[in-house]
Amino acid sequence: MPAGPTGIDRLIAKDEIKDVIFQWSRGVARKDWGLVASCYTPDGQDNHGSVNGGVDVFLGWMKEYHARIEQAIFYSTNILIEFVDDSHAFVESHGISFQRHDAGARGARVQFLGPEWADREVPIVITFAGRKLDEFVKLEDGWRIRKRQQVYEMAEARPASNALVDSPSFRVARRDDDDALFDARESIGLPRMPTLVPSSFS
Repeated sequence: MPAGPTGIDRLIAKDEIKDVIFQWSRGVARKDWGLVASCYTPDGQDNHGSVNGGVDVFLGWMKEYHARIEQAIFYSTNILIEFVDDSHAFVESHGISFQRHDAGARGARVQFLGPEWADREVPIVITFAGRKLDEFVKLEDGWRIRKRQQVYEMAEARPASNALVDSPSFRVARRDDDDALFDARESIGLPRMPTLVPSSFS
């Protein structure tokens, strides 16, 4: 007999956990740091490599790091969920991200392309691949990440091509609340700002 919830409750719990993973990616992509923070428990921890610590420490680093990233998109795949009991789960998910750093992102250029790039002010695109190892717990308002360990598989960087230009008729991703996402949500009656959906599993 599997640990944790069974039957339809197990499917609901898995879907809610996946929603948190996807909302985390949405929050980072749009630089909605409140949404990202809501994916963790109040005492949550993220060991991301470049920074390891509590949620406030992690988000402080993320804000600074992503300030020079013009575009970012994230993919989460191969999400495997194992329940310890009704309120604890271990989750391994694979991920890929593409990040376009602007010409002033000197640290990223040196780190991923080498010191010879230190004074070459050109934008770059970095592709990351890795896995997230998450401890999830179920709180009163739903499943949340209590501890995350980022595991890196690879990182590749190259000079970026010319950036696409956003217009009313040709929409290009923006990393703020002027992204097309918010207009599209509002146009069909959803709240403009996304939030985590409260848990329905009891």
